[in-house]
Amino acid sequence: EKCVPVAECPCPGNGIWNTCPPQPCDAENCPKSRDDPQACASPKNCGEPRCTCGFNQKRDRKTGNCIAIADCPPFKCDGPNEEYQPCPPGCPGEQCKDYLNNSTCPKYHIGIVVPCHPQCKCKKNFWRNSKGICVDSRECVKEANNNSTNAEVVRLLTKGVNDFAFKFLRYVLKTNKGQNVIMSPYSAQLALSQLGPYTKGESLNQLLDAFGLENKDQIAQGFQELVKTLIGGNGVTFTQNVKSYANDKYPLSDNFLQYTKDVFNATAENIDCSNPEKAAATINKWVEDNTNNLIKNLIPKDVINNLVRMILVNAIYFKGTWKKEFNKNNTEDRDFYVNKDTVKKVPTMYQQAKLNYTYSEELNAQVLELRYVNENFRFIIVLPSEIEGLQDVASKLNADSIKKALDSMTTQDVKVWLPSFKIETSLDLKEVLQGIDVTDIFIPGKSGIEGVLKKDEDLYVSSAVHKAVIEVNEEGSEAAAATGLIVGVTSVQIPVKKPEVRCDHPFIYSIVKDGVVLFTGSKSV
Repeated sequence: EKCVPVAECPCPGNGIWNTCPPQPCDAENCPKSRDDPQACASPKNCGEPRCTCGFNQKRDRKTGNCIAIADCPPFKCDGPNEEYQPCPPGCPGEQCKDYLNNSTCPKYHIGIVVPCHPQCKCKKNFWRNSKGICVDSRECVKEANNNSTNAEVVRLLTKGVNDFAFKFLRYVLKTNKGQNVIMSPYSAQLALSQLGPYTKGESLNQLLDAFGLENKDQIAQGFQELVKTLIGGNGVTFTQNVKSYANDKYPLSDNFLQYTKDVFNATAENIDCSNPEKAAATINKWVEDNTNNLIKNLIPKDVINNLVRMILVNAIYFKGTWKKEFNKNNTEDRDFYVNKDTVKKVPTMYQQAKLNYTYSEELNAQVLELRYVNENFRFIIVLPSEIEGLQDVASKLNADSIKKALDSMTTQDVKVWLPSFKIETSLDLKEVLQGIDVTDIFIPGKSGIEGVLKKDEDLYVSSAVHKAVIEVNEEGSEAAAATGLIVGVTSVQIPVKKPEVRCDHPFIYSIVKDGVVLFTGSKSV
């Protein structure tokens, strides 16, 4: 016998001497379950030299000896169509998308180059779906078809939302000529979509037309996906909140409460409709809180009485900063042509920048895009070529014409003059909706609304209100809108030097997220 360096001493239990091991941890032992960690954390500093197991080895928990990972006792796999595999392939290969894409694994010998990680894997001819469950190929195809169907429904709904937005805008412009307006038709649609699945007959057909959808099932499917898509992000604030207020003597059905929660993440609250002032104050406080105090007094107390069974409210709020802010030093009072005969001075911003721009012959208008810091959100300006061309341009605006214009944009060095403004609009939504062919939900005996209350009654929408506010300045824009449905029971041409965009006469604007029109309106005076 002779004295040797410690590194030359044999390690018990088939171990090896490690001069820079990690700190001891349970992952050095054979795993007991699928949730056990597979490896110890990589050390920032070496631990004390010690004996550890070699590559693709773990310590047997009973004997303490180092054994091949493949020889560790299997742990339980209790998922459907799963089995324990001690050393499965490390490449992707068990997801449904791998089956659909006919993916294969590289041909190398697991356990020599790639570390073994015992796992619960899908059995042969099974693949993991989006929920992590092992299913057969037919289920993979079915899920893919459902996802494809969802995408098609969202496409239909997006087009429907935009067509509805410009139809809504046209009506408001015709009935509010020469006025500045702001509105969120999308907010109005959110309110209507809460009732959609609970209508039938002609009411349902009118709502489906308003949504651009083909059947009742698509309402929940489409709005659930769209609401998830339309979220804020870095550089902008965008919130959308939905709430149902029920007459405390007439509880809402469990099905309706579950639907609005699942689709809109909506909440519900009981109110005492025999106390209109307090009930209105409760609702209006919620709206103020969810629109950064921009929307006040949405629901007047005189629309609430004992015949009211529920009030459906939503509030959406947006605040965004321009990607390229306007310099305040360039803002000054400039001429704005209200019409050919009337000119007024309005504070007007100016900048020259690389912006997306086009001239649309179809609309006979310049179309300009101002981006926010979050480029998924855009401020679209549609400037008629003629001073008094607002109504004509509005008559040509629809989902297809605006998409065609946006798709034809190119980035150019543009000079833009844009008024700074703040606009607030209150609308009798019942009048607007009836004016664009959504009528029957307002008619007692014809509304076709059922299943909303635990005890069915002859419900109809007795009144509807909508308020919106927008402020556009050098830093960006802030906008909010709120809609309430009260459901009760019966009782001259300007020469254009492109690419100069002079917004010195009435124009249309929209705030758009991922192709969906959230707010729209006009600056007319």
